[in-house]
Amino acid sequence: MIIYFSGTGSAKYIATSLAHQTGEGVISLNERIKKHDTSSLTSAEPWVFVCPIYAWRIPSIVEQMIKDTPFLGSNKAYFVVSCGGGSGSACKYIEKLCKEKHFELLGFKQIIMPENMICMFKVPDKEEAEQIIKKADPLIEELGKQIMKEEKIKYRAKGTGFASKFINPLFNRYENVALGFKADINCTSCSSCVSICPMNNIVIIDHKPVWGKNCINCLACINSCPHQAIQYKNKTQKKNRYFLK
Repeated sequence: MIIYFSGTGSAKYIATSLAHQTGEGVISLNERIKKHDTSSLTSAEPWVFVCPIYAWRIPSIVEQMIKDTPFLGSNKAYFVVSCGGGSGSACKYIEKLCKEKHFELLGFKQIIMPENMICMFKVPDKEEAEQIIKKADPLIEELGKQIMKEEKIKYRAKGTGFASKFINPLFNRYENVALGFKADINCTSCSSCVSICPMNNIVIIDHKPVWGKNCINCLACINSCPHQAIQYKNKTQKKNRYFLK
């Protein structure tokens, strides 16, 4: 069973590609998070968790959902992460999570995908993004073969590292970038941002989206807006958007 969380589409792309290759079912954690659904899941095959990296760790909401959800059947798991640069020492914390959930970690795999952190970095244009994804496809295909055979994937669990040990807790504490979001004159009140937010953190008031305080920095709203009408302070007005449908 493949379970994914995705903000701007990269992890979903990896998950659906693996599902197409392996024939495994796919479950969206985004939908379960929106519904506050932590009901039990059952699979005879290894669990394959796919998600992005936020500040060199898996998203805090993903980790919490895994902790709160009973997983029945197989006790084997793979973790696959998408990232724009590197995953830091994320695997170190994934090992800790697997120990808590009594999972046998069969492997950890990092897949480089297009950068989506538009509030901080440059986001690739469409052509650049397509080239990055093209390079990732063979890695995803090889990963699918390994998963079908239930092979153990060699990985190196790095040390705790400054980034994961210190920066990530700060990120989780002060990650509410939603306070800097705003809709400009191009907003049509289409409510697509409301629908896509996994945290139900956006509402329409007086025909404009308003962000609450329950943001996890997935950046789905700003990158997926069909009119590029969402901005972050004065940092995104001339930047590309990245959203993989």
